[in-house]
Amino acid sequence: MNEVTVTQKSFSLSKLFCFLRVKVQRGITALLTSFFKSKSFKLFGVSSGLAVIQGEEKILFSPLATQRELPSSIEKHAYGVFTKNLTVKHPVSSIIKVSNAIATRSGANLTLDGKIIQQLFEPTDGKTVQDHHYFRFSSKRISPKIRVSAEPVVSLAFQWQGNLYHWLFDTLPKIYLLENAHQPIKRLYVDCEKSFQRESLDLLGIGPDKVIDASHVEALSASELVIPSMPGLIGHPPKWVCNYLRSSFLPFLSKSSESTVQRKKQTNTYGGDRGERIYMIDSSNGESVKHPSLKLLEKYSFTVVDCASLDFLEQIRLFANTEVMISFHQSALSNLVFANPKMKILELFAKREVNPCYWAVANEVSLDYHYLTCASESEERLEHAILSLLENR
Repeated sequence: MNEVTVTQKSFSLSKLFCFLRVKVQRGITALLTSFFKSKSFKLFGVSSGLAVIQGEEKILFSPLATQRELPSSIEKHAYGVFTKNLTVKHPVSSIIKVSNAIATRSGANLTLDGKIIQQLFEPTDGKTVQDHHYFRFSSKRISPKIRVSAEPVVSLAFQWQGNLYHWLFDTLPKIYLLENAHQPIKRLYVDCEKSFQRESLDLLGIGPDKVIDASHVEALSASELVIPSMPGLIGHPPKWVCNYLRSSFLPFLSKSSESTVQRKKQTNTYGGDRGERIYMIDSSNGESVKHPSLKLLEKYSFTVVDCASLDFLEQIRLFANTEVMISFHQSALSNLVFANPKMKILELFAKREVNPCYWAVANEVSLDYHYLTCASESEERLEHAILSLLENR
């Protein structure tokens, strides 16, 4: 039996196991909700169904459309994820207030009797509300701890809020929606587990005294919940989101101390001068990609920078002061939103699988975006892409 056949059988068994596991979980859920009904969430962390409730909704932005340009590449044909997303239509942006409801860390909002509020559900990965994990029993969620708040709470909680990209483009812009609705933030329910989350909220004037850290509070019941909608389609931030981030954080560069930056430049871990060429890595995420040789990078005057050594504001400074950057696909590229217009960026993909989210950002802030797939297979091909990136400067 050859290796391909073994791999295919292993993959088929894995899919079968996942299918059976979901079936068992849903079967247990059906029994629990049938027997315990409205108590099923508080006892076992499973939803007893769907609910459509009355809430106060305020529309802030009408549907918007984004027009984009195809990316540059030495590859002959543009990938379908680019050609299919040259025009993107965004949904309405709004905030909704509901009384006596439960917010959860994953972003699901429920009635007090454990039903998921359908109009507050934000689909991710193309999944429907019926696919939500609260409709599947898990021993990890038995008897969930639900904190009770007697005062109004704004919830920004979202399934992927721990990822820098989704924090910047899907979570923080909800604060702008609240500002436009003149909605005060007395208490904010959101993850603050990671340093970039704490640093960015602090820069926005939201201190720890206002925050209920969702990384320690799985569910929160409040007399009034204020839920901003998603700012736009996931992976396709509208222009107002990029403008909000730039206007909120770039002014801090002129106010912040340069001493840390200068120290890191002296140890060759930070490229801060305008016009520098940066090859960016992230040692914190366990990268398994094969990076270009140092010889090739030095040939074209690229400095290697480990973004894991930089805090939130230092990463912003790096992108704002870099003229040419090369990087494999990684969350730190979210900082492209802070780059100067016409900055050149070459995004590398290890395989023939392309995620267009940073191309989308580059379009909104007028960057010169290039990409290359299977970037580790041939250094000669990579050098060709670098030359294409640097020409006509």
